[in-house]
Amino acid sequence: MTLIVFSFCALLTTLLIGQRFGATWAGGEGVIKNLDVVIAEIQGSLKIIHDAKTKVVTTNDVLTRGEVIQTGDDGYVRFMIGQHITVGMAERTTLTLKNITSDNLRILVTHGRIVVEQTGSTPLHIQTNFTDTTLESGAITLVNYDFLETVMIAPYPMATASVETSLGSTPLTSALNIHETPEVTIEPVSTTLTFPFYDWYQQ
Repeated sequence: MTLIVFSFCALLTTLLIGQRFGATWAGGEGVIKNLDVVIAEIQGSLKIIHDAKTKVVTTNDVLTRGEVIQTGDDGYVRFMIGQHITVGMAERTTLTLKNITSDNLRILVTHGRIVVEQTGSTPLHIQTNFTDTTLESGAITLVNYDFLETVMIAPYPMATASVETSLGSTPLTSALNIHETPEVTIEPVSTTLTFPFYDWYQQ
């Protein structure tokens, strides 16, 4: 009897461990790996912060989850998340790679200007302090004016996307100006996107 109980406990423990790590034989969905985040192009100054330490990177280097990407006063950078997402960052922009698994893609833009293109099937979440933009397909540009507690989000030029705020979900069909903190407001805004960064990104 003792041997049977021991065997049962050992089997149960093995199954629980297998499920915890996604083993298909234990009813899991398989091991979910982080996607590669690869730097495609750098212009000017760029800083990567990893575990509170700064590291130097060059083109084709791979970044990891949790790293913070900061461009300087003259810095632009373009990087890929997997095969289907391209992110461009303008000068004086800070972005964190929050989650980069194939089923959970999230980046956090603390301040600054970005462009994001999505050609895959997994939605990408672009977060600021109080907004969460879900990009299903196409491209958007986002500017976080953190000192004004305001975010501008626009299709670039077309996107299937929505923006979640404390007021609920809003489809992104044209450029929006969002004041993030109370009193939260969402207003349409005209934008010309004539900054040099956009010319660089389109090259």
